[in-house]
Amino acid sequence: MRYTGDGTTRRSFLRGGVLATAVAAVGLPTVAGTAVAKGKKRRPGTVPVFESDVGDPGEAGKTFYRVAQAGTAADDFVKGPEKAPFGSGSVELTTNGPGDRLFLYNYDYGTFDVSTGTESNDGVPLAAITELSYSTYTNDTTLVPALKMEIDPDGPGTSGVDDYATLNFEPYYNNTVTPGTWQTWDVLTANAGVWLSGTSGEGSISDPVTWTRLLELYPDATIRFGFGVGVGSGWSAPSFVGNVDDLRIGVDGKTTRYNFEARGNSKK
Repeated sequence: MRYTGDGTTRRSFLRGGVLATAVAAVGLPTVAGTAVAKGKKRRPGTVPVFESDVGDPGEAGKTFYRVAQAGTAADDFVKGPEKAPFGSGSVELTTNGPGDRLFLYNYDYGTFDVSTGTESNDGVPLAAITELSYSTYTNDTTLVPALKMEIDPDGPGTSGVDDYATLNFEPYYNNTVTPGTWQTWDVLTANAGVWLSGTSGEGSISDPVTWTRLLELYPDATIRFGFGVGVGSGWSAPSFVGNVDDLRIGVDGKTTRYNFEARGNSKK
């Protein structure tokens, strides 16, 4: 089944707003107006992700959530394409113009305490990440789905304008994208392609850096909210189709592999 959704934004999901009534109705906790999904805890090993494991703002107990969705951007769980890197399927993400966007986020690595619905200081520091990679398949000569994290650049326990930024890894900046084949991106060792939203100079969208350099610029940075993949937001490519599989994140040497699979929901 292809999901197109209603264009709910990340800010609505995380900061309350128009979804406050719906959140209260399903019993989700809040953090000063922030909707917190009761998700599954981090668990090293392989985590299969099917269409039923991906939800919308206000749903509880999902592995990933659709956020920042706009325009006609959509996700689908499909067989392949070709031989998938892990298992037999993948998640397919599509956009049709610069106004489209869609992010799939997992909330198990941030400063949320999902059992109490409060923020704490136990989010994963970027410096503790020992593996970070994913595989993509694209129909475009430049664009592939990006890896994304919502972080606190100066770490928990501080307050101010630097408490939120989106970390983006976009391979096309200084890495070679080949359409029609699976490629695996090791974010920790790839050429410069990491940048933070809301910044200028080194480490910004105009001057992306390597992961190692990012840690030098932001040594206390910590995951605050979501981690996952996304497409769109200013992408001019018409009819973009990109697939993601084998998303990995390791913390202190313990790695979780997210294996996206169709399991009877394939469009093929």
